[in-house]
Amino acid sequence: MDHSERAQEQPAARHHATPPARTADLRGPEQLLLALQAHAGNRAVQRIVAGSGPPRTPVVQRATGLAADVGGFVGRLAEVFRSWDSPQGDPDTRRKALYTAINDQLRRLDVPKVDLYPGLPGTGGAVLGIFKPDLWVMGISSDLLQAPTLNKTERAELADTVIHESRHAEQFFRVARLLCIRERKSDAGKKKDARRDSKTIAAAVAARLEMNVSVVTGAQQQGGDLGKEEAAEAELWSQHIPLNTAVHEKMETAKKAWNQCLQDIGKFQHDFAAAPKRPDLAHMPVNSTQFQDRFQELEKRFEETFAEYGETYRDYQVGLSFEADAWQTGQAAHDAVARQKPPGLDAKLATLREPWDRLLESWRKRLYTAPPRPQRALPAVQPLVQRHAIPAELEPLPEGIEPAP
Repeated sequence: MDHSERAQEQPAARHHATPPARTADLRGPEQLLLALQAHAGNRAVQRIVAGSGPPRTPVVQRATGLAADVGGFVGRLAEVFRSWDSPQGDPDTRRKALYTAINDQLRRLDVPKVDLYPGLPGTGGAVLGIFKPDLWVMGISSDLLQAPTLNKTERAELADTVIHESRHAEQFFRVARLLCIRERKSDAGKKKDARRDSKTIAAAVAARLEMNVSVVTGAQQQGGDLGKEEAAEAELWSQHIPLNTAVHEKMETAKKAWNQCLQDIGKFQHDFAAAPKRPDLAHMPVNSTQFQDRFQELEKRFEETFAEYGETYRDYQVGLSFEADAWQTGQAAHDAVARQKPPGLDAKLATLREPWDRLLESWRKRLYTAPPRPQRALPAVQPLVQRHAIPAELEPLPEGIEPAP
């Protein structure tokens, strides 16, 4: 569950997508999608992934867990920020301070400790943090920890990231509690020799959630005594978490296709610059038609691949209910620190493509706009005008003479 800096956003407003209700199923995400497709068709799968469709679960009336105390978490992080640029400050000291702040908040919710590591694969650049439920660890950007100081915006982004990923830990643990007790109850009506032991149930739930089995065992021991709002959220999250891997794979495929298109645009730019130019138009290649055809194909691919990437990113950030919740919780932290909401999803995508739009527009003008005609003064043009006598057949006929038939 990578938290990017978020390529920085979306959505201006978060919508908790609610798919059709269904009973617990301990199959993998691919099998889950295929089973749903066979049972209800492609549209049902699309509603699950894209987050549309009528609500089938209770509406949560109030925030729970970390989302209910964003201010408290931000206050705890303020202590980390105050010592960030102290003389004793270094990346490892900052990591330890963040680790303590994160787990102080999780402990209040009886969520097991999460290890915090810098520079895990998937972090760096625009991605500030990541949570891996299979290892029960959180990654944080090494570059961020090495920054000697943090301005207000950087503090807001760090708070956003840390609380976003911490919310994921809370979500997975709560869903594991819900599913473990549900599986235990479903076995209660079976014959004694058909009932599974606690270890088998924990392993099955861990496989479905792609979650650390020892943490699931802890959730199983804690039980499923959840409040009404907590249970409603956990039920919704449990329906979307198994789809997480499939949605991320789809998003990565779309991202690779878009990045390949960007590389091809760069190659087009290089080839255009190296091509021989026309003597009468210094900016136009001799084989201009070939470049015009290539440009049209590239422009079409750019629109198609960016649209696909934008849609899959929206499926991830808005369509997956647990991601939408974590983004909303993190953005509340950003707002609390910076006193300003981060850009929404539409604004983030617009910022991502804006420089490429400008580049494509510049090539469009070069390839398809004729140069202006040179302006000449009238005295310079007049000597060039050739005057000819009017041909006899165009001379006006004298009056009374009719033209020959």
